[in-house]
Amino acid sequence: MDNKIVIFDKNENDNKFSVNDDLDLQNMPKVSVIIPVHNVEKYLEECLNSLVNQTLKDIEIICVNDGSTDKSLEILEKFAAKDDRITIINQENQGAGAARNKGLKIARGEYLSFLDADDFFELDMLEKVYNFSSKNSLDIAVYGANTFNDKTSRIEKIDYDIRREYLPKKNIFNYNDFPKYVFNTFQNWAWNKLFKRTFILENNIQFQELFRTDDLLFTCKALVKAKRISVLDAPLVYYRIEHDFHSQNTNHKHPLDFYNAFIALKDFLIDEKIFDDVEQSFVNHATRGCLYNLKSLTTQESYEKLYNFLHDEGIKQLFISSRPDDYFYKADSLEIKKIEKYPLLKPSDKPRVSIIIPTFNVEMYLRECLDSVIAQTLNDIEIICVNDGSTDGSLSILEEYKKKDSRIKIISKPNSGYGHTMNVGIDAATGEYIGIVEPDDHVKLDMYETLYNEAVKNDVDLIKADSYRFEGTGKKPKFRRNLTNDQSYYNRIINPQEDLEPFNFMMNTWSGIYKRDFIEKYNIRHNETPGASFQDNGFYFQTFCRATKTYFLNKAFYFKRLDNPNSSVNDKGKVFAMSTEYDFIRNFLEDNPELKKKFIYIYQFKRFHNYRFNLDRISPEFKKIFLEKFHEDYVLAAENNELDEKLFSKKEWDFLQLIIKDPISVIESNFKKVPRKSSAAI
Repeated sequence: MDNKIVIFDKNENDNKFSVNDDLDLQNMPKVSVIIPVHNVEKYLEECLNSLVNQTLKDIEIICVNDGSTDKSLEILEKFAAKDDRITIINQENQGAGAARNKGLKIARGEYLSFLDADDFFELDMLEKVYNFSSKNSLDIAVYGANTFNDKTSRIEKIDYDIRREYLPKKNIFNYNDFPKYVFNTFQNWAWNKLFKRTFILENNIQFQELFRTDDLLFTCKALVKAKRISVLDAPLVYYRIEHDFHSQNTNHKHPLDFYNAFIALKDFLIDEKIFDDVEQSFVNHATRGCLYNLKSLTTQESYEKLYNFLHDEGIKQLFISSRPDDYFYKADSLEIKKIEKYPLLKPSDKPRVSIIIPTFNVEMYLRECLDSVIAQTLNDIEIICVNDGSTDGSLSILEEYKKKDSRIKIISKPNSGYGHTMNVGIDAATGEYIGIVEPDDHVKLDMYETLYNEAVKNDVDLIKADSYRFEGTGKKPKFRRNLTNDQSYYNRIINPQEDLEPFNFMMNTWSGIYKRDFIEKYNIRHNETPGASFQDNGFYFQTFCRATKTYFLNKAFYFKRLDNPNSSVNDKGKVFAMSTEYDFIRNFLEDNPELKKKFIYIYQFKRFHNYRFNLDRISPEFKKIFLEKFHEDYVLAAENNELDEKLFSKKEWDFLQLIIKDPISVIESNFKKVPRKSSAAI
């Protein structure tokens, strides 16, 4: 190689190239093919055969042996002995980036093709792309690719090689034509592109000498420096997948290489004063890179290292932080916000969340419920299905799902009611937190991951979120039900011992999770009355009496069914179930005098609202006898000075006085739609 086009400039920098003014154009190959080679003896011959037999003959093939310890060098020497277009460079193992730069130093071609030694190519690839590039005077030509499955030999067109929806509406373009998408339209791959050599050298574009992601900086620099780019929309490369050699299989050895590549690109764009133009494209590209590389890691050590780095500083350094949701091009990119917000969960020898599903004769709805629970993005859960003596096909459905998912535990027992069923589930739970899903309801797939992460982050006794109401089989809710209308109570820690307002929030036990140690410490359980008889009221009240750290999230995850005819809410014959439940709560307060002193007023206020709800709910023939109970309980409450007028609205207080003094005169208009003083829906 006496007539080199590129020479090494010793006076400046070992990594800087310059163009020789004395070009021997007659000896210039049309294309220089540069291939880094490291331990690929299994695939190398197929690769080289597809190159030496290219229909474009005027090429040079520069093979850089990157410290191979197998028979790769022997194969290279065998081919070089037969074809004088092949040049071999030997180096100690330094990675593909360093190998490509070595090849670039001696390349003489008009155009450059950087290929991988485990791939192979259409025999007319170089002829097609060279003619296309030469005809259009391109700096970069991009072409398509196929995958070749090494295990099955199946070939498939890659549909993500070029994001055609992002391409400019013109044949020849540069980054100014699509600054929002310049890094998102093409992959970082160098091997599905042909580069004009003088363009690469004049802009001093080189590969980063990394073991992983060495081509990102090279390709992205070229995309923003090129004046003429075009796409040859034909698959010309066979990209080998499903084999042990694949570079993605060693990501865990160099988990931060991709990050260093993005930082180098960011610094380059800032130095070139074009970062502002391409910022959104860069942020989206960096986000996808973070998520892809994190998911590709195969060892716990490398995963923890990268996750913690991204959480602590990496996401901020890449300028991804604090972007609105609509800044991201793909919905799944929002996963980066979870990494930024939540530290990595520490390994645990117990489930993160125990989800209890109390089950009784719900075969019509149960599959939808179970499907939403087993598909949770938080995988480390246990699902405790307590079958309360179902007489329909519910148990068979539970057993069917248990065969498919080992996280499901089934406890079967004779029918004893909702309260006892829930207590059996709590007793069996081993998770850090406990959640509840009614078997006729369903939940969003990220419910427990989101709640658990927030709960751990804030170290709370319980966390709750908003919910939806729905009917039928569809996922579309009828409406959203907020815990409270006062937004100031969301997304912060609240101590119900000091602020009673959470008692006025929408009452449910299923839209959140509870720390199991907290539940066990205070032996919080449900009232074990028969059937489904508002036993969640007592559990709810106990948790708020005991909790010192609660958290309410202004997101909705839980879908609560309205049209189950067997729901306790729809049973108009259960006249005294509500009063029985509040007797249970009263006994709890009597057993804990310090709590009674603190919460007796809010207890009477809550009981009033639920009695009024019950009065509206039950059948007309039962209203008179329940009004008598209402009267008796609140005469006693007044006598014991347990009523605080400040908690009630004026109309509520006037109605209560009517109940106390003359319940016989109460008519339906007195108890329907009485305005509440509280900001919440109780």
